[in-house]
Amino acid sequence: MVFEVGIGTSQNWNPEEAAEEVIKEALSKLSKPPTFILLFSTIHYEKNKGFQKILDTIYKHVPKETALVGGTVAGFMNNKGCYTRGLTTLTCYSDEIEIATGIGHNTKRNPKKAAKECMNQIEKKVSEFKLENMAIINFISGVTMPQLPGKNRIVILKNKFLGMFSKFLLSLSTIVFQKGVAREEEFLSEFRKKYPNSYIFGGSTVDNNVFSKSYEFFNKTVNKHSGVVLAMKTNRKIMLSSTHGFVPEGEPITSFKTALWDRILTTIQGESAVKKYFKLLGWSRDLIDEKTFHRRVIFNPLGYEDSEGEIHPFVAGAFLGETYVSGGPIKGKKIYLLRTSGQRLCEPADNLGALQKSPFALFTFCASRMETLRNNNYEVHKRILEKSNAPFILVATTGENISFPNKEIQNLMITSNFFALGE
Repeated sequence: MVFEVGIGTSQNWNPEEAAEEVIKEALSKLSKPPTFILLFSTIHYEKNKGFQKILDTIYKHVPKETALVGGTVAGFMNNKGCYTRGLTTLTCYSDEIEIATGIGHNTKRNPKKAAKECMNQIEKKVSEFKLENMAIINFISGVTMPQLPGKNRIVILKNKFLGMFSKFLLSLSTIVFQKGVAREEEFLSEFRKKYPNSYIFGGSTVDNNVFSKSYEFFNKTVNKHSGVVLAMKTNRKIMLSSTHGFVPEGEPITSFKTALWDRILTTIQGESAVKKYFKLLGWSRDLIDEKTFHRRVIFNPLGYEDSEGEIHPFVAGAFLGETYVSGGPIKGKKIYLLRTSGQRLCEPADNLGALQKSPFALFTFCASRMETLRNNNYEVHKRILEKSNAPFILVATTGENISFPNKEIQNLMITSNFFALGE
């Protein structure tokens, strides 16, 4: 039984040279051509068809039928260090896994149709798999925020009329231009129906946390507004873990209203959502502006309670007029005001010791969490290395999804999660 994994890293500004460096480094750990490749890049290689040049270079070193999935991320970590610019890859050769890959297009416009397109590509191979435990590893086009000329992103729009109008525009933009709500859970719910016994794990692609655009990689192609999937079966134990580090404060709130695929909180206890949010905090609205927005609200988001009593934070991505806009879904019948600390945000995952027996680990880590932690990301990296020497990649995504067999999809925010294989 063989399970070999290689990690490659480069910060070379030239996309072809960067690709050459990462693939040679990663393949040096394998005795045979890879069974699959995971590839992640920051947005910095976008110009002059840089992503396509990266893929073309990688496929000069591996067979043309080699499966590859991945996408753009806000930053990453691996055994070597922490990076907010660069390219990283994980190559794996193993006779202990069976794999199939697929891609679905137009995930924001019609996520269910995109999921079915993707499943049609993997179904024949999956039906012939002989091994027992199945995982659906996925990377889906992430949320994008409205923009105005001269501004990277809108996070505070104080005009109530413009705020109300922006909700309509965001809905229209999502469907027509696929700029807006990501709708990842709708895509993944189709996989849950088709493969109820599978483990589901992945993240949403993003740029450098501007939330303007993102790309997904599938074999030799560069894509936008898509979802890419690596379906894997193995007889090894599949391990998933998720943590967020937030604790509820005060009593649950049961009176609230949502809109726009449950991404917008419009009212809380009969008052406008933003006005009530500041009341709950006991803050003046002047404490938050465009520059301090994400660094402040991330420590004090709202969170919903799911059907099993678990609480999931949904941090504000913007205040449009009096509406609280979330990057992820707002579910359940109860919401809470949550609090955390920098130390809690540094915790990479529960049960890190389990990684010692895994051939590799893949982490998804909220991009806003990484942006907030700044130099404290080195503490996250340190904690992972203290618990495990397994090859790993941690990618900063704009949404993190995780689901155990026969459980509902959890499309999360501000979390840290890992996927690993046991004995």
